[in-house]
Amino acid sequence: MTDGVTDYLSWPGLTHVWHMKKTVAKDGETKTTESVGIVRLPKHILGERAIAEAVSEYIRGHWGIETSLHGKRDTSFGEDRSMIRKGHAPQTMAILRNIVTSIFHRGTVRNFKSAMRKFAADPTELFEFLGLITATQPAIAA
Repeated sequence: MTDGVTDYLSWPGLTHVWHMKKTVAKDGETKTTESVGIVRLPKHILGERAIAEAVSEYIRGHWGIETSLHGKRDTSFGEDRSMIRKGHAPQTMAILRNIVTSIFHRGTVRNFKSAMRKFAADPTELFEFLGLITATQPAIAA
């Protein structure tokens, strides 16, 4: 983390340039990734924290949102492959995806794709899940 490099860049408000190296070990395999970025951290926002600590906090916060919401929307709903691009339709679809995500989380759905397949195959199960109808067995004529 350095603020000396910012003299070479003409970016209004830029206060720091950062470089992060992350190593993750999973299933016996080690993967290292490197990232670089720029940030504006004025003294009043930075406070008493070290610059590296503050930037790490912001990066973790960003990726927490990315993986919990946007990642879910992309993996479950294929949002990145969507061809909807005109007018307000992309924002409307994002809102609808967020609503479904919220409903599934409140209903403790663990596997979104499985739930969507199940509800598509039998919409009455979706209505039951939402509490809109109660399933009743048809009366058997004697």
